Amino acid sequence: MDAYFSLKKPGAWLWSTGHTRSDIVRKVANRRIDGHWLVCPHGEADRAIAVNEFLAKPDIFRPVKTVIGVEPVAPTPVPTLAILTALLCLGISVVNAGWLFIIFLWGLPYVVVCVAHVLIHRRAVKRATSSPAWQYASHLTLLLTFLLLIDGGGRDTWIAYKTILSLSSGHGDGRAAPPPWLPWWSFLFAYALYVAVTICIFMVGRRSKPARN
Repeated sequence: MDAYFSLKKPGAWLWSTGHTRSDIVRKVANRRIDGHWLVCPHGEADRAIAVNEFLAKPDIFRPVKTVIGVEPVAPTPVPTLAILTALLCLGISVVNAGWLFIIFLWGLPYVVVCVAHVLIHRRAVKRATSSPAWQYASHLTLLLTFLLLIDGGGRDTWIAYKTILSLSSGHGDGRAAPPPWLPWWSFLFAYALYVAVTICIFMVGRRSKPARN
């Protein structure tokens, strides 16, 4: 089945329609049109090109074949920083909280939070309107939450101090107590801040979308 094209002289307003490729070749050969005329598929004036180019590239307007009902699968983005943050938080908990973290009912809430963090950021990286600044803030506040946790194995010990001491001296310190001015519930404030910042990843992006007319 022949495709039909439209023709017009450069600078003209109206298109002449119903021309096949053979018609255009014949018109050029008979000098009824020249290579500077414009040609395009019917109804696609924005794709118009010179007749010379059209004749030099026979397949330039050929449609790309697609499989009906099958869409290309986009690669799933990987929230690398979210995964690293979650692993660091779990590592802090396991190393410093000891055997109580290994017990299923004690470690499960930490695992759930870290897995949820990765899933949330996996969705966030798919959104072009998500601000990287809010994503970084989410990682930092989650890390702060875990550092402010009180060690379940020793109620007067503080995971942040034990982590720093473990890194600096090669071993932990069971007497690493939090400073007097920092209450035990400070990790709840950090976690609330983490939740607020993480919600902003999606709320701010949604508000930044252009309004529909």
